[in-house]
Order: sequence, then structure tokens, then C-alpha cells
Amino acid sequence: MGTAVIADEVSRADVDAKRRVLIVDDDRDFAESLHNYLLLEGYEVQMAFSAAQARRAIEEFDAQVAILDYRLGPTVGVDLVAPLKRRRPGIVCILATAFGDMDSVVNALRNGIYDYFGKPLHTEELLLTLDRCFDLLRLEQEKQAAEEALRETGKMAAVAQIAGGVAHHLNNLLMIMLGNVERLKVHMEDVPDQVKLADGLMRAIERAADINHSLVTFTRRQVLRAKTVDLNAVLTGIQDDLRQALGEAVQTQVVTSRDLWQVSVDAAQLELALLNIARNAGDAMPEGGSLIITAANVDVPDAAGNLERDLSPGQYVVLTLSDTGTGMAPEVTERAFEPFFSGQSLAEKTGLGLSVVYGFAKQSGGTVTLDSVEGRGTTVRLYLPRAQGTDGAAEAPAA
Repeated sequence: MGTAVIADEVSRADVDAKRRVLIVDDDRDFAESLHNYLLLEGYEVQMAFSAAQARRAIEEFDAQVAILDYRLGPTVGVDLVAPLKRRRPGIVCILATAFGDMDSVVNALRNGIYDYFGKPLHTEELLLTLDRCFDLLRLEQEKQAAEEALRETGKMAAVAQIAGGVAHHLNNLLMIMLGNVERLKVHMEDVPDQVKLADGLMRAIERAADINHSLVTFTRRQVLRAKTVDLNAVLTGIQDDLRQALGEAVQTQVVTSRDLWQVSVDAAQLELALLNIARNAGDAMPEGGSLIITAANVDVPDAAGNLERDLSPGQYVVLTLSDTGTGMAPEVTERAFEPFFSGQSLAEKTGLGLSVVYGFAKQSGGTVTLDSVEGRGTTVRLYLPRAQGTDGAAEAPAA
């Protein structure tokens, strides 16, 4: 499995997959000629021959760019900008004009026209103008994604700060409780029933301590013992634990890679993170299913900062865990990394599940992302930084 380069492919694909253009011109010959030319260039195109037709067309055609004729019978193309933007707020409007009156062009730019080209048509000029329009759309999409990532990062940071304060005070209280119960047991040796009750209380305190430790992991305050780790060896060594955690009804497939980079992580915490993801997947497959784990090298350049949530540019290995479970609703996916957020009761969970994975990934210098579709399954991607000074890749274990 070779090195993948992550840039702005997602946002670029969203904008460019179907470049949709609405042509509004009362000159049918010109409109049809332009329509046919843009179809050959790979655009999806609709035509309207009047302002009224344009208003109807925009209701059914999700145009990204509108080419408006300067003269549209009794009106002008600029007058269409406002109604088109009300229906399609992100639409970019450009003007096709045969007039050399720069005052008219300046006025059009002031009233929402983004760009213009002249008549008679020069195809190269038109294509360059359209490229600028779609570049603008792409930048706006990336800006919105970055703003959403910033809001999400701020929300998770606030949750982590609160959780960290709770964990600190709770740890002190638990130590006091544990010490007192141990002393009480000394005085209860002759009363077996009371000793049994004290043992039950100690188990509950220890369970609370485990949850508190998971909370510390989420807040990224745990002590990590990072070292250079061969992920192929980790994935091979953890297979039995994964099968035990998931049960016989879930088929587990681990795919190693011969050219996989080594990473710098705490190996024990990495195994815990993988088991937490696997248990979460198992909960979503009560009737059985499959979990596939793969690994790949990825380069994350500066342009990808909005793609992988607050992930710094650099070289990473991404572990991808895909299940065939019930999936999650969008509102659940958005909160899946928050501590204590679960569709199950806390008593049914071990630790804090995906919030532990989030804390480990962030403290390790990576990140974790989640994609889920109801009825189709969930994919978790764990990004871990490549170990510095490791030129070679780890060898995949022999089959």
C-alpha cells in the first residue's frame, strides 16, 4: 500500500464533480451555442430565455454559476442576481455583455455580479472566467469547513477542560473513600456479611477509578510513554484480543502493509484505543457482521488542514476500522467523541469508549475521525504521526 496524498480533494470534488451552469439569455442562438459548447467541456447546463424562465429554472436546477445576459428584453441581467441568490445563496453570477460601457460593468459588480466576459464570445476568456467562479466556490466551501472544524475544536476543548477539573477532584475523593473502606474492613473481619458489603463497595470505587482514568485520557493529561512502534506488529499481536472482545459472530480481518511507516506512540494505549473502537463496533453488530482494519501512509500538506479536523501538516499512518453495523444518526456521530455520550447506559460500557480514543489520538499528535451511515456501518480513522528519523518502513509479518 503506497503513500496517499491528502489535499483538498474532498472539497474540490464537491465543487467540481458536477459543474452546474445556468445560462440566461434571450438570444436563443447564442444561448444554445453556449449550452452545447459547455456540455462538450463537461459542464451540466440549463437554459432560460427570460427572467421569468430563470426564476422557474432555479427552483429545479441547483446551479452553482449563472451566466446572465446584460440585456434581457425589458429588464437587465443584474436585476436577476437578488432573486437567484435568495433561492441559491451560494450561486455565483457573471455577466455576458456586448456593451463597452464600463460604468454599467462597475454598477453590475456593485450589485452582486462576480465577473463578466464580452460578446462576441471568446471561448478561452469564458473558460477562464468560469474557472475563477468555481475557484471562488471551492474557497468558500473550504472556509466553511474550516470554521466548522474550529467550532468543533473549541467545543471539545471546553468539554475537556470541564472533564479535567472533575477528574482531578474525583480522584482525590476516590482515594479517601478507598482508604476508609480498607480501614473499615480491618474492623469487620469477624462479620463476614459486612466484609462482603465492604468488598462490593471497594469494587464500585475501583470501577469509578477506572472511569476517572478514562476521563483523564480524554482530557489528554495522562502520562504517555511514546516510543517508535511497528504498527504491523501491533495489529498482528492484537488479533486474538479483538476476536475475544467481538465474539464469534463478528468476523475480524486485519490487513498489514509491507511499506508501512513506523509511528511514535504509547503502544499499550494504542492497543487500548483499538479495543475501544472494536468494542464500539461490536455493540453495533449484535447479530454479527465484520470489522476490517487496514493501515496506510498519508502525507498531509498545509492545504488539508480543513479536511482532517485540526490535524497539523506532516506524515502520518492512518488506521482505518470499518464495521458493517447499524451505523449512527448524524446527531449521534457529531457527539460520539464526547465523554459519557452513548445510546447505552453507563453500566453497560467499559470506560468512556470513543472519548478515550479521542484523547489518546490528540495527545499523541494525531487525530481521529468518524464517518457513519445508518444501516450501513461506521468507519473510524485513527491518524498517528510518523516517528521522526525513521527512513525505512516496517516489514509486514509473513503470512
